Formats: sequence, structure tokens, C-alpha cells
Amino acid sequence: MQQDLDMRIAVIGAGVSGLTAALALKERGFRNVVVFEKEDRVGGKTFSLAYKGTQYDLGSMMFSRPCDISRLADQYRVPYTPFETKDFYYSKGEWMNPIAYAKQSTSWLDLALSLVGLHQIIHANHLTEPGFRDVSPELFQDFEGYLHAHHLEAAAHAFEPAVAGLGYGYFSTTPAMYGLKIMASMMDVSLMRSLLTNGGLVCFFPGGWMELWEKVAADLHVRLGAQITAIDRSSGQDVRITVNGKDEVFDRVIVTTPLNHAQAYLDLSEEESRLFPKIRSHRMISTLIEGSVPLHTGFLVDQAVPQRLGHVLGIEAYAPETKCAVLFQTAAPETSIEEICDTLTADLREFGCDVKQIVHQKDWEYFYHVSAQDLREGFYPSLEKLQGLQCTYYAGSIMNYETVGHCQQYAKYLVETYFSK
Repeated sequence: MQQDLDMRIAVIGAGVSGLTAALALKERGFRNVVVFEKEDRVGGKTFSLAYKGTQYDLGSMMFSRPCDISRLADQYRVPYTPFETKDFYYSKGEWMNPIAYAKQSTSWLDLALSLVGLHQIIHANHLTEPGFRDVSPELFQDFEGYLHAHHLEAAAHAFEPAVAGLGYGYFSTTPAMYGLKIMASMMDVSLMRSLLTNGGLVCFFPGGWMELWEKVAADLHVRLGAQITAIDRSSGQDVRITVNGKDEVFDRVIVTTPLNHAQAYLDLSEEESRLFPKIRSHRMISTLIEGSVPLHTGFLVDQAVPQRLGHVLGIEAYAPETKCAVLFQTAAPETSIEEICDTLTADLREFGCDVKQIVHQKDWEYFYHVSAQDLREGFYPSLEKLQGLQCTYYAGSIMNYETVGHCQQYAKYLVETYFSK
């Protein structure tokens, strides 16, 4: 069916998903697309902060190329820089390559066979594709149990510290479906080659991730400081959105903000009311500090276990000469910021680093997902069935995974599937 290119489309949220969807709509010729963002900036969790002449990212860290991110950066002429990945894991006082770390407890043969087995399972369950369709119910059990049952534990030694360090939980508590989704990205040929050859394909943005999204947003109609207090879809023909106290009418709406908070403004249907509260997240704290000595970028392997919840998992120090770094911790909801900062300070002493100043801190809701039981009860098929009902569509990390690449992938898929000419 021919689409009406003058259709009025509202996109809620100017994070990666919202901006990607709006850009995809523009590229397909849609002329009346407005992106609403409640904050005074774009980018969502790709949050950059300037400090003493250097940009620091307190959200997304890195990406491997070639990929949609590097292609978009090339399109908008946003420079990115490779960095070394030779010594990316820290364990027992030593920095080492992730593959070398895995080799401490497994053989090359077991590691290779495990990776091949995981690759086959990933593709059999379509986990490189957008969303979660036709996934075997066997993948709803915890990832640790699944790996053990299929004799694939060797791969865990290479990947689990990074998965936990990025805020995606532990293999002992996270459903295998989610673990395999992120490992599909980590097993990308360019990334694996980079790990084995000391970098060159793993990159960061020296000007910060927000530079990219600010340039994308400049090509779109984005309204910052847009406080949405109500979305009324009762007519069944259009969508009435109350923005900063005024009503505006659209033909379609794409919601990319966290669905578990949608009841604050969205007139939920019975099915939405049943599904959205099931969504949960982890608590991720990213802290920009100025220290007494330079720090090293990587993951602290020995902290990536449930017993060390609250401790520093990762360090982002792309400009070590500044003696500033971003530290990443996951913490229990009840843990106070004071406790988090005390733990961070104690952890850095292992590197001979005193915290001179805490420059900035973000306390994120991170990695939206659902429980194994909700997966068994058909959460994702039910969620996908909502697409297009009441003139409403959904994107965002819950639909695919909490990485920039996965958010881009699903937002593009949504537009290609439901807004094609």
C-alpha cells in the first residue's frame, strides 16, 4: 500500500532509537516527522561531557567497525579513533588480552569449538536479526546453565567479564537469549580480529558520542524541552499529544522511551498494561573522576561476579594523560551514592590512584529486559503484536538490546517494515 508522505508522525525520545527512526523516515520521503525530547539535549544514554578541554562519555563507550555507526559517522563527518585492545582485561594484578585470559582455563581447541557452537545457535535462533522471533524456549534458562548443558563454557571465559562490565548482568542470572544476543555482536569478525591483532577496529569518538547525534538531529525536526504529559489514542484514527500544556494531533506515534514508564503519559490498553510493567532494568552508575595517576581502559575481570556487586567493572580512559577516567559500576537499588563513591575510591587504590575529584556522575536505568518466566509466557511475541495498533509503534532497547547498534538496527527495521512506500 502506498504510504502518505505527508502523514504526521511523532517520535517520542531523541535517543539513538528515536533519531534513527526519524532519519530513516526522512530518507523515505516522509515530510512531517517531529521528534519530542524532554531533556535539553539529544543522544539519550550516549551522554558526553566536556571537562578541561576533553570530551568524556558517561554512557556508550566504544564500537567496532565497519558497522552502521561508523557509516553514519562517515556520512556526517564525525571523526573516530581506534585504540589498542591488546591488554583489555585486568585480573590478579595483570592486564591481558581477552583471548589470553580465556586461555588460562581452557584450550584453543575447546575455545574454538565453543565459539563455533555458539555461532550456530545464534544463527539458528535468528539472534543477529532485529528483535526476538522464533527463539527456542531452551534459551529462556540462565546462560550459565545453558552453556553447561551444551558443553560451551569455554566461550564464557572470553566474554563474561565484558558482558558483566557493560552492565548486562551475570551469566548465572541472565537468560541465555540475552547473553547470546550480545555475544553475537562480540563475535563479529572485525571485533575478534581486533582483539587478536591489538586493535585498529575498535573505536571511540574523541569528540564524544553526542557530536554524532547532534549532527543527525540538526538534519531533523527535533524539539527539546518537550514535556509530554498525555497521549490520547481514543479516537482510533489519530493521536493527540499534550506537549508543554498544548495539544497537538498526529497520524502516527513511535514511542522509543522506556515502556515501563509509559503509564505516566500514555493511555494504556489492557494488553499494554499487562506487558509494560514486566520490564525491568539494572542500575548502572558511570562516574567521571580526576585521579592522581593515569588509568587504563578495560574491564576488571575479578569484579565481574555477583559477589562483587557494586564494585568497579570497567574503566574508560581514552585520554590517560589527563588522569581523568569514567568508571562503571552496577549496584543494588538500595545502595546509596555515598556507598558507591566509597567503593569506587577503594577499588582505585589497587591501581595506586587517589580520587582527587568526582567531576560528574550518572545513575542510569540500564539494560531493559524481562525475566525468564515472562519470556516463557510469550512476552516478545505479545509485544510485537502491538505494533501498529492504536496508530502506535514501539522501538527502543527493550525491543532488541541495550547497545547503540541494536537500537539502530531495530529502529531501521521498524520503519522499513511499517512505513515502506
